[in-house]
Amino acid sequence: MLAAAGSSDPRANATVAALAAGWQARGGWRRVVPAYASAAGPSPGEAVRALRASAADGPVVVASYLLAPGYFADKIRDPALEAGADVVSAALGAAPEVADVILDRYQEARRIAEITRVPVGAELSVPIVARAQLSRT
Repeated sequence: MLAAAGSSDPRANATVAALAAGWQARGGWRRVVPAYASAAGPSPGEAVRALRASAADGPVVVASYLLAPGYFADKIRDPALEAGADVVSAALGAAPEVADVILDRYQEARRIAEITRVPVGAELSVPIVARAQLSRT
């Protein structure tokens, strides 16, 4: 299971679902499903129960797609474990790869702002899936 914070923006939740589908397509797992700590479903507990019902003989592992421990990490870990998950990963934390992506996005935003004269402070959105795919090529 790939568990994220969840968003009121359906595009953000679709990004997480696409990442989960990509993991499953690459193989190595029987089933990969998304789950969300808030604003969308299924919840981590619901997703774990569904996985347990469909694959009772295998482990249920939860990959936390969060930057830091705290509120959302707790909303993923606690219900997932209560529902029968075998293990829940820690938040990404200070992983150098995450810092590299953040720096790349900052530099790209600055470059675009200079070219298009976007006002300082405006939000530039680069889809997470696109960035992940670009960083792997």
